[in-house]
Amino acid sequence: MESATVTPAVGSDGRSNQPDARVSLRIGHIVLTAGLLFYLLVAMRLRHFPYQDTPNHLARYVLISKALFGVSRPDVVFRLLPTSYIALDLVGATLVRFIGTGATHYFVVTLAVALPTIGLYALLRRVAPERSTWALAAVLFGFSWYVLDGLLSYVIGVGLAFVWLACWWPRRRTRAWSTRLALAAGILILFTVHLSAPLIVLVVVWIDAAVELWLAPAPRPWRSVLLAEGATALLLAAAVGLLWAWVETRMPAGTSGMTDLEFRIPVMKLLAFAAPFYSFSLAQAGVMMLAYATIVVAFVFANRRALRMNSLVVSACAFFVLFLIFPKNVGSAGGVDVRWLLPALLLPFCASSSHEMTRPAASQNRALLIALGACVVSGALIGWQAHARDPLLDDFDRVLGEVPAGARLLPIVSDGHPNPRVGTYQEYAFWHIIRRDGFVPGLFSYYGSRIGDDPFPHFAHFTIRRSYQPPYQWGITTFSPLDWQSIDQEYDYIVQAGDDEGVRAYLAQHATLIARTGAVTLFRVAAPHESRARATGFAFSRVWVAGAAPRRGCGRAGARAPGERATVTPWRASRSRRDCTG
Repeated sequence: MESATVTPAVGSDGRSNQPDARVSLRIGHIVLTAGLLFYLLVAMRLRHFPYQDTPNHLARYVLISKALFGVSRPDVVFRLLPTSYIALDLVGATLVRFIGTGATHYFVVTLAVALPTIGLYALLRRVAPERSTWALAAVLFGFSWYVLDGLLSYVIGVGLAFVWLACWWPRRRTRAWSTRLALAAGILILFTVHLSAPLIVLVVVWIDAAVELWLAPAPRPWRSVLLAEGATALLLAAAVGLLWAWVETRMPAGTSGMTDLEFRIPVMKLLAFAAPFYSFSLAQAGVMMLAYATIVVAFVFANRRALRMNSLVVSACAFFVLFLIFPKNVGSAGGVDVRWLLPALLLPFCASSSHEMTRPAASQNRALLIALGACVVSGALIGWQAHARDPLLDDFDRVLGEVPAGARLLPIVSDGHPNPRVGTYQEYAFWHIIRRDGFVPGLFSYYGSRIGDDPFPHFAHFTIRRSYQPPYQWGITTFSPLDWQSIDQEYDYIVQAGDDEGVRAYLAQHATLIARTGAVTLFRVAAPHESRARATGFAFSRVWVAGAAPRRGCGRAGARAPGERATVTPWRASRSRRDCTG
């Protein structure tokens, strides 16, 4: 009788060619699918997911869609320039035209949550097909800080970079120029999604050539490596460099100050390692980090006899080194160093397999179920904490519904959170552009989001008129007098999001309060010819605002009885403003 330890063959599709394979992929695929569907279901049940930058991107899609398929607004300029954001902008604008903004929102959210998992699965099918279901590790990062903060192009770019690597891996030793040119075309497409994507690919490709040259268990002649992997790496780097240089020559004038570097101090660099995990609270970050550690331990334990080092694992180590040495900000690009962490955390699961198979199917399945449990616990906690934002943003929606179509709206956030990891109200006012074709300042564009900003070269394909905005974090940490002459000339309405009664009182001295629901208040700005003499400073004490409650009868801003439905309350002229302002 033959020995029972004969290694079963594994087909190109990742399935065993023999029915008695020790590695069961069927249960693994069920686990992977269940985890991904759970995260997508939680995301779809949250009415305003994800947050922060998401409305900014959607508003840009809407404006570009008008420029491409309708009548472009006079304050918007769009041009076909292959910047590192234009691909998703074009896809989003096209979807807005044909399926509407709501469906486009859901489509982009689905891509951001699912594409890193799909990309890692495709890569594992090429590298270690018997362990392809360990793409479950990427499911956990469907609710990473990158996604919740609205860094949609970055996350989608990482997923597409994994797909590119999956196509490259079996062809990495090719000398066929047709294949090399196809790979070069692919990396140029990645460039137009997000700059991080081609940089991730280049790091892996160059490290793979170095590993083959110096670290491979059976080294090949150096000439063979240079003519295969080396030539491909040079071609890809040249393609990205030439495209970048060409785009730079097409930039509008005024790019000074773009190369300023800002580094983190060592302590902050250490804390920044938690960036992918930390979105809402320290407890949430701790649970997500523990979930990732659980997945890693389960993976290593179930596969400990089969794991072998390869260039993808070495690349993961290189990404950690790049995170340590890269600056925090490069010109107008922020959070540059933490962009290396997502591939660093996921590529270790792409270790190669030895000739010995992994642990028996029962052990492998138990490890996958443990990993699934870790994903579900972390995802459920994040979903629960995110759900608390739904009623707050529902209030914002009700107030925005009172703003006429096409009106110019100035948003002010005064929620008392100076540096939130993921803002609740920040940038939500851009839904006025999306739904009612209004004007709201602060959209990402080439000339920055504020007057005086450094240019954003990755948005050189899109510019929009800028208007006066209060100083950064006005109403939270800064309380200097506003330029009411500019506000009167450039805006029709002000929306205040946050329950700072002192800020509300100051705005009420200069504009007419017309509606309020929860912690969101709407003011109508006086027309320039209706302007009157205004006070130059605050008419309230910051000590009172910080330490005292509103007077009896006013109630806490945003408070409602349990089960009470929020309504937009028009402000009656007969009601004295002194009731709540002192």
